[in-house]
Amino acid sequence: MRVKTQNLVEGLTGESKACDYLQSLGYSILERNYKTKIGEIDIIALDKDRYVFIEVKTRSTAVKGYGREVINNEKIRKIRNSAVGYLKYLRVPNAKMRFDLIEIVGDELHHLQAIF
Repeated sequence: MRVKTQNLVEGLTGESKACDYLQSLGYSILERNYKTKIGEIDIIALDKDRYVFIEVKTRSTAVKGYGREVINNEKIRKIRNSAVGYLKYLRVPNAKMRFDLIEIVGDELHHLQAIF
């Protein structure tokens, strides 16, 4: 149970760092941990006129690898379908969108835009 709690705290801390970083770039944070029956999107933000759906992967060290290494086709499908559902809910189905990944490893933050 301790490992699960520790991972949850680490993940939430990483998402907060990611939000702070995005806001410093002028992004507007619209949602955090947006859940649907299909899946979850860590952060939904607006970058000027583009909706950005962001997956955040936080690691204390790179020993277990980087976040980009664990994003598989199933995860991509779930995020894309959840994003389409979100835009339909807002009634902006033809909006510009992008899918990003923010990796946090220790104190380093890497923002990979249009990753999938």
